[in-house]
Amino acid sequence: ETSRGAIASLPVPKRDAEGKRLAPGRRGILNLRDSEAGAEQQLASLRERIAETGASLPGAESELHTLGVTYSATVIASLQDNPQQARTLLGAATEAAGRAEALLATDRAQALGAIDTGLRAQAMAQAQVRAIMEAQETLAGAADKLTAAIASITADLNDVTRLKVDPQA
Repeated sequence: ETSRGAIASLPVPKRDAEGKRLAPGRRGILNLRDSEAGAEQQLASLRERIAETGASLPGAESELHTLGVTYSATVIASLQDNPQQARTLLGAATEAAGRAEALLATDRAQALGAIDTGLRAQAMAQAQVRAIMEAQETLAGAADKLTAAIASITADLNDVTRLKVDPQA
């Protein structure tokens, strides 16, 4: 009897023994097999990503504090909850990683589902952190765009006045 691990280590063929292309369903099954075989590596990657995102939180909180000094509370209000949201999401990702680890020996497909859930939560946490870290640039760009828009509108109004065009037209 062939063990599941031995089967998982086989390469994924794109053609069958007679050289015919495999049906998409068959390729999907083989891809799932490969995914299940790499579950431990995926779990390790998830845990590494969680740790990296968690390590970036203090910097994001410091940046948020700096933004609070530079900008009004109204301007950065949408960012205020980001650190806590990121922590909550990282907690969910960590919980999913724990579930995946517990399932690896008994149900690799469900373990992969838990890993996927963890990766999604970690990605959302990273997005919360990134929003804070990129806010200074975003806010500076917004001021430049607003200045350009005001200049354009002012020029349009000056043209209307200069050309004596009916402003209602």
